[in-house]
Amino acid sequence: MYINWPICGQSNPTVPNPGLSGYRGMGCGCGCGGGCGQRGLGLFDTGMDITGWGWGEWLTIALGVYVVFSVFSTSQREYGKAKRTVRRIKTYPQRRRAAKRAAQAEELRSRAAALEAAA
Repeated sequence: MYINWPICGQSNPTVPNPGLSGYRGMGCGCGCGGGCGQRGLGLFDTGMDITGWGWGEWLTIALGVYVVFSVFSTSQREYGKAKRTVRRIKTYPQRRRAAKRAAQAEELRSRAAALEAAA
């Protein structure tokens, strides 16, 4: 539920005053003539009219584009790493068997060479 707190000089009997009237920007003590909190952050005040945008708006757009590209490039890189890891895990038993066969073949060759040398 949205509560519309009273602005300087206005009274709203249904909503209690938050009791922050002496603090700058939080009640009536900001000295802005009753328009406190009416403008927002000051970014994109002109809406989608890019001719009225300043450096803050353009910096926000550039930062957003950087974040989006960074997320996509990081995701792509990590997807490739995960794919290679899964492939390596799936082929591990095959590689282990092949290495074992190669070691057995080398052992047999060395035994054969020793028998030929003894004969």
